[in-house]
Amino acid sequence: MDAEWRARIARADASLQRLEEIRASCRTLAEYVRDRDTAPLTERHVQIVVEAVLDLANLLIERNAWGAPDSGRKAVELLVQRKAISPRLGKSVITWIHTRNLIVHEYARIDDARLHRALRLHLKALRSAVAILSKRAGIA
Repeated sequence: MDAEWRARIARADASLQRLEEIRASCRTLAEYVRDRDTAPLTERHVQIVVEAVLDLANLLIERNAWGAPDSGRKAVELLVQRKAISPRLGKSVITWIHTRNLIVHEYARIDDARLHRALRLHLKALRSAVAILSKRAGIA
């Protein structure tokens, strides 16, 4: 089972690497929107990483018998309550969950400026979440 989880983490890490490359090459919004493939590529990699974070969050909750939250937001709030992650990281992850939900369910409303800003300012939180949750779940 842990081999499957390590594969998920490896995929999330690869997506994080690609997001970091996009962030480095698209310092301005104009650079970000210049290539019509950049935004959809960013959206897909964000979706992959956030899904991995949610999966890891739920695995950690399950392994510790902390309950069964019925949403990603509630899972993150429970992790903060149990001191598995900091309140600051929890807030950032919840913001990313909201972004992922927009990508998946309301893709026509995605604001390129907002996603570019999140990529520029808050990408580190996703990398931290993957690292912390995988370690606490005993996978790293």
